[in-house]
Amino acid sequence: MGVKMISSINFNEDDVRKFYQFLGHDKETEVRILFKDRKPQIHHVNSEDDFIKKCKAYNGLGNVYAGLNERKVKGTKAEDVISVSKFPIDIDSPRDSPKENPATDEELGIAEQIKDKILLDMLNNGFKKPLVVHTGNGFQIHFKIPKIILTEQNRSEVDKKSQMFQQNIIKEYSKQDCIDNIWDLPRIVRVPGTMNIKGTEKENRPHRLSRIISINDTGEDTKLLDYFLSLETTEENLEIKPTEEIKLNHLPKCINYLYKEHKFKDSTGWMRTVSILSSFFRSIGLSEVKTLELINNWNLEQFYHESGEVEQIKEIVGNVYRKQLFCPNCEKIRKNSSGFPYSGLKEIFGNIKLGSCCGKYKNPVVYYNAKVKRGEVADSPQTMENFSLENVLSDKISEDVKIVKQSGKLDDGVFYWVIPVYYKGRFIFVVMTENGKIVPVINNYEQIRNSLTKEERRNISDEEKYFYFEYDKKKYKLNKELYFTDIFNIRVPSKDVLNLSNYKINKSELFNRLVESLKEYFDHSNDIEYNMVIAFAIISYIQWGYGKTFYLIIKGKEDTGKSTVQQWLSKTQMNGYFAGKSSIAVAVRFLHYFGISLNQDEFEKINKDEKPVVLGVFNTGLNIEGTYNLVNMNKKLLKDQITSLYTFGAKSFSSNSDDLSKDFDKAFISRCYPLTATRKNRKTKNINSLTTEDNSKLQKLCDETFVYCLLNYSSIEKDIKDVEAELENGGLFGRKTDLYSLILGIIKHFKGDYSREKQELISREGVSDSSDFTHTKETAIFECITNKFIAEKESNLKYIEIQNREIKEYVDTSMNLSEQYKISSRAVAAVLKNYSLVTRDEQIKRVGGQGNIKYVISLSEFLDVLRRFRFNSLIESIEHNFTSSLTSRSSLASQSSQIPGQTVLNSAENSEERERSEAGESNRGGNNTQISQDEPVWESDNS
Repeated sequence: MGVKMISSINFNEDDVRKFYQFLGHDKETEVRILFKDRKPQIHHVNSEDDFIKKCKAYNGLGNVYAGLNERKVKGTKAEDVISVSKFPIDIDSPRDSPKENPATDEELGIAEQIKDKILLDMLNNGFKKPLVVHTGNGFQIHFKIPKIILTEQNRSEVDKKSQMFQQNIIKEYSKQDCIDNIWDLPRIVRVPGTMNIKGTEKENRPHRLSRIISINDTGEDTKLLDYFLSLETTEENLEIKPTEEIKLNHLPKCINYLYKEHKFKDSTGWMRTVSILSSFFRSIGLSEVKTLELINNWNLEQFYHESGEVEQIKEIVGNVYRKQLFCPNCEKIRKNSSGFPYSGLKEIFGNIKLGSCCGKYKNPVVYYNAKVKRGEVADSPQTMENFSLENVLSDKISEDVKIVKQSGKLDDGVFYWVIPVYYKGRFIFVVMTENGKIVPVINNYEQIRNSLTKEERRNISDEEKYFYFEYDKKKYKLNKELYFTDIFNIRVPSKDVLNLSNYKINKSELFNRLVESLKEYFDHSNDIEYNMVIAFAIISYIQWGYGKTFYLIIKGKEDTGKSTVQQWLSKTQMNGYFAGKSSIAVAVRFLHYFGISLNQDEFEKINKDEKPVVLGVFNTGLNIEGTYNLVNMNKKLLKDQITSLYTFGAKSFSSNSDDLSKDFDKAFISRCYPLTATRKNRKTKNINSLTTEDNSKLQKLCDETFVYCLLNYSSIEKDIKDVEAELENGGLFGRKTDLYSLILGIIKHFKGDYSREKQELISREGVSDSSDFTHTKETAIFECITNKFIAEKESNLKYIEIQNREIKEYVDTSMNLSEQYKISSRAVAAVLKNYSLVTRDEQIKRVGGQGNIKYVISLSEFLDVLRRFRFNSLIESIEHNFTSSLTSRSSLASQSSQIPGQTVLNSAENSEERERSEAGESNRGGNNTQISQDEPVWESDNS
């Protein structure tokens, strides 16, 4: 079957007539006929009827065009054009060999989408309806403005502005290279109502009649004229000199903000930003390959991402270089809106103050080139010609500045917090102090930029880009960049806390309301556990001042409310964050940049090879000075390869595993409070379905806890330290003292009585308070060992060997225990290990018969334990019964303890040995981790 051809030549006189009227020429109109096989014919007509006759006569024989702008008599060249009143946009359908192939309906559909988008944006921005033409293979939009009469003085300027107008449209809307830059002064366009016979007709590719779709019936567009006249061109030499180096210190403020400061949290303006940055890089001489590299690296730093971004970037950059698009002027970038006829980023720059930015140069490229030209000497390496030791030592400037973190203590010991406050559509930062002062945080970089003169003679160095605040005539410089967004759902105090006079808070009532709130969402069989969780919530508000924190591990079967506790915490803690499905890399960076209180859900699902590394990272965050070093060898510069991350902060971890040792190593568990979640026995609220009122209540709890802890920090700290001293006097030392003093100190401050919680915690250690020694199984075990040493004092003064069965029988008999309550052999072993009396394999011997374990116990180590836990009566008994050479505590303590065939270290050395052993086990676990060379490597603890 052959291709279906058009049987007759079509002509729409009405459309031709309307188009002539639209042109509105006072004198001649050029009609040009473009033939397939011979030279064009040019005719000039003086009336509407003559225009119709010429168009009809040549319709179908060639493609009929008319001069858009009015010419002189018989004029055809640019210098013959006498006025401009129309701007055409030509949207061609994407297809192979457009001169040979008419468009298919599908290809026309792509062009139509672009046409519709331009028209919609234009009308939404208040411009008048243009003339819209279907050309047969695409569409043309003709904008009409009040006539501009051309003179020798304005001809070049009007031509340049028209070119810029076209380029703005192309940058904003060009897809698959559909929009052609057809502007020139003597431009001719197809006459609607005539046939488009370009190319050869084929199946599904017919010749079509061009036609008018819609027409401007409201007159000339004065708003569009104002926009056109506002376009600024520059007479600077814009010659592009190839380079592969970009001088970041010379970037104008607008480009610097887009490239280095602004972070996308949604897609608004992303494509236009890529286009502007690409056109800037092209215009300063970077190759397309280098620009692609820079844009892709820039994109990796953004917070918001979508699929297909790499392909989009490649398409946009390619289009910029193919069409040789020049970077738009600063005013257009910063102050114009998106959409027709603008392609600015007003919604991104918003209230950002950049001053004059590009100053007299107006265009970012011209500004950059001028800065580079002036700054060649300034960029040369600095020398130390003026160095003198006296000058360095006498420099007092650094003493006036103190580097601080986001929270902590000022020089006068006053506790402070830096908090983000939502203000006029963005977050600003303020400092709130324990004594009720509130001061702003200043962005030094912004302050310098706003103070620069129009000439912009000063380069802003990286050392000047920091945040600081002033307190008591001192400058405090923050150790990291401040940034905050609500997209991450990090709980922070609301701006209500700035009005401190509104808060009258009773501490015990606040604590009770926190407990009651937790009970609304979580049910536990042990009422004491609620107080422990509340202490964990409160520690997040004071930890930066105290310099220590503790961790919470929530274990238990599935569906016991573990994640509920964590989500509740994330809504009541300072900087609370629930990391439900967050990757570890995200959690670590949130800890570093935002100081979050991390609640990591389902810790057991972390890759087992990653866990030793992860626990090492988190372990460094137990105290305020802990850092973890991140190494990325893919970075070229040494200074970029090493990053020190601060991961200090309260952290909770949930696990479905019954055995915590499967997920956490022993050293890590010792820093944590374990909470076993139990099946609930009553109906509770769903933390995932909070009403506005529920969320408001939780926010209020967060605000009140923040205000109370801020204003009463010193008294809370005192109670913690008092409890710490009390625990040490009671014989509890090391990590458990840190952990329990934080929990009990907080409970003591808010509730007063903390005896139940103390008894609960101490009993978990197998270590009784001194007042409990009289009637406990531990006491009986130590009495048995003491008696053994006394019985064998004549034969051996350094160690004894005692069987598990012997100790068990003594405890059962001395305490007159019934069969039901007799101590087990395993319990005996546990007590000896908990008190560090048996720490090495050589201290355990296997013998025959029931109760077949024999322990070798050192006298000096045993005496050390008796002293630490105040078994004074047992110490006196040993001193009284031993020979005169061992009648004093000092002589007893000086005895070396040896086990046959084995040298035993004294207690201090033995403690060090155990620590080294634990560290060795941890290191061995870490060495098993396989690390990809393409990924950042977690280095060792530097805390």
